[in-house]
Amino acid sequence: MSDQDIKLYFCNSNQDGSSSLTTLEIDDFGNIANWPENFFGDEMGDLFAMTEAAMKRQIVNE
Repeated sequence: MSDQDIKLYFCNSNQDGSSSLTTLEIDDFGNIANWPENFFGDEMGDLFAMTEAAMKRQIVNE
C-alpha cells in the first residue's frame, strides 16, 4: 500500500467555532510525521481529574 492509497485527516476545532482539516503525513513505515498535539488526550491529566472527582464524590457521600 502506498501513500497514494490512503489519506488520514485530523479535524481541528478553531476558536471561532469553525473547523479545519489537516492532512496527516504518513511515511513508508506508517509513522505520522505531523501527529496532532494531545491527539489521544493527556493521560496523566485525565487520570488526575478522574481521581480528584472520585475523591470529591467520596467526601460528599460521607
